[in-house]
Amino acid sequence: MSARLIPNEIVRATRGRLACGNALAMLNGVCTSVSRVSPGCLFVPLKTDDADGHRDIDTALGKGAGGALCERSSGKLAGLVKKWPLKILVEVDDSLEGLLNLACFWRHKINAPAVIGTHGSEPILNLAATMLKTKKNPLYLQSHKNALDETALSLLGLTANHGWVLIEMKHDCPETAGRLCEMCMPSIALITDETPCARALMESLEPPAVVFVPESSLIAVDCKPRKGIQIIPCGPDNALDKPGDLPADDDARTRMCMALALVRHLGLSPQDMRTGLDAL
Repeated sequence: MSARLIPNEIVRATRGRLACGNALAMLNGVCTSVSRVSPGCLFVPLKTDDADGHRDIDTALGKGAGGALCERSSGKLAGLVKKWPLKILVEVDDSLEGLLNLACFWRHKINAPAVIGTHGSEPILNLAATMLKTKKNPLYLQSHKNALDETALSLLGLTANHGWVLIEMKHDCPETAGRLCEMCMPSIALITDETPCARALMESLEPPAVVFVPESSLIAVDCKPRKGIQIIPCGPDNALDKPGDLPADDDARTRMCMALALVRHLGLSPQDMRTGLDAL
């Protein structure tokens, strides 16, 4: 099931204006490509270097889309309202920002805690995802630089069957870290090393929030986080009851300790943690 949104929610999330259509109608799903239009979905026209999705709004509505966003500056809105008076058309300043804001709104509506890991956090998040599956499936995303629209569409696929959102940054990019935080408003971050991206991530988190770092890292020593941002160094003392169960290899041990500390914070019991580890 994809996001189910009524126009009033879309208007509120995008800070837009309902240009036409029934404010209480239901739209099912969100898409950005004409080839992926489904009956009753919301079409979001995006601009690229090669094309402007506003040219496809008419086609998308003709193929069954229930509505669309439309930028004020596009010059398309008046004609679309005249041709499609029963469709949902929401006037916005910027379609991409509207999409990101919709994803943020939907994540909060589903109420799934979001975790963002910096570049290099993949093995930790994979371990955490395996353990979390003992209770409920997490939504695991890999967010790429300059492809936040894809991350937003994935977030709009969240359902009540997802207990958490785990987002791995595939690039060490401070700007991406900031924009991901604006879209996801995460309360938890995983930082594997001190980089400009890591600093940007900590500065972008909204208190209260928790940041997990390796116990051996200088981040915990050097960083003076803002009020409400807690840094938790991860080592054997906050992992399993028996540290002897941890890997002997230093890197593997650090990854395991961070994954265990994360899932404990997310509510897993020691038994659930062990069950997940047994599944590896």
